[in-house]
Amino acid sequence: MHTLPTFLIAGAAKSGSTTLWNFLKAHPQVYMAPMKEVNFFITDVWWARNEKGLDWYSKLFKKLDGVKAYGEASINYMSRPESADLIHQALPHVTLIFILRDPVDRIYSQYWYERQEGTRLPDFGSFVSQRHPMLKEWIWGSRFDLHLKRYLNLFQEQQIKLFLFSDLKKDPDQLVKNLYRSVGVDERFSPPDLTARLNATRRVRSLLLQRLIVRTESLAYPISLPPIIQRPMHRLRKSLRKANTNSISILPMQVEQRAELLQEFSDTIDFVEQFLARPLPDWRGISEIGYNFSA
Repeated sequence: MHTLPTFLIAGAAKSGSTTLWNFLKAHPQVYMAPMKEVNFFITDVWWARNEKGLDWYSKLFKKLDGVKAYGEASINYMSRPESADLIHQALPHVTLIFILRDPVDRIYSQYWYERQEGTRLPDFGSFVSQRHPMLKEWIWGSRFDLHLKRYLNLFQEQQIKLFLFSDLKKDPDQLVKNLYRSVGVDERFSPPDLTARLNATRRVRSLLLQRLIVRTESLAYPISLPPIIQRPMHRLRKSLRKANTNSISILPMQVEQRAELLQEFSDTIDFVEQFLARPLPDWRGISEIGYNFSA
């Protein structure tokens, strides 16, 4: 017997969604779809699965005794303009979870992630000053105010739960309690490792091998393989990725680069502060910050 999700982790990218997914997957009263990034409520892109239909989607969620919350995580739901409406049509009462990060830091983390994936990019200073095409896309991804307003136009405010990457780092225990409370499960449960550093940024040893791994993943992604095939393939790709990289600490962003990007996000910061009813001085600051953890 199958069901539909009661909650979605809908973004933002490079902000801690994988960590939330793991926290929820660990809870005995939560059932998570077996794949992360289902991307069902998306159309017209290669990684969309909407055309498979709601019956296919429901089969990702097995109805089990003792489970109170069912969910999946697809970070593209935040920035794709069609997602809010598609979700509302199918799941009008769903809980929507967003974890947000300082929008400038999110871009910096995305930059280093792409470098890790083998993408050829100029140094970050040139990337910003020359307004690289990817930068424009990432600025759009960090305009949380524009994306969240689409959801607020369709869903009740109490259905939208915002979490912050900074809270995940400073007080993961309190964040995970709030997360469990948000989806309606026992908040006293503690996941195995609250301090695990997931998706840490790493340096690639062989760009050729990394591009081959990424290309293999991109070809396999749209295909919904049975778990008996999907899981060993995923483990193999994960092992190859780990063997082909080593951990690094990212250099601090230059003050002038942060100041230039910060000008793009005045409305975004105002909106998030108002929604959360709390100031975000770190988001407004331009002091140099070191980076060694991206999620």
